[in-house]
Amino acid sequence: DDKDDGDPQTVLVLNDFPYCFADDIQHWVLWKHRGGDVTTEDIANAQRELEQRLTTTATMTTTEANPEPDTAAEKNDTTNNENNKNKADSNNNNNNKNNHRTGDGSGAVVEFLHWVNPPHLQSLPDIDHVHILAHTNHP
Repeated sequence: DDKDDGDPQTVLVLNDFPYCFADDIQHWVLWKHRGGDVTTEDIANAQRELEQRLTTTATMTTTEANPEPDTAAEKNDTTNNENNKNKADSNNNNNNKNNHRTGDGSGAVVEFLHWVNPPHLQSLPDIDHVHILAHTNHP
């Protein structure tokens, strides 16, 4: 029996094979399983989810991400680690071109763009899906 019972399920994920875009653009795919075609409501919900995910993570303060050390030894370790990190960051600056693919909060979303590929270009034509680009204000 080919009938697929169950509630429709949408899944929003970073594209495993993103197209080549600028660093401040994230390429997501909204998949819909067991529920027909992706609707405009599904897309609007996905965009709200992305905006919340990306903005919430991006607005976390440095203090929340890196609390102050308690002891002099910890402060010394922190200074050494920061110096090493800064050196590594400057050395690897050109190697981090895919940071936008992580989905870890690149910044507030500036705008969205979405589209559906024609059937002959779809990787999985039996599962409806929509490409969504999120343009953020930080690379």
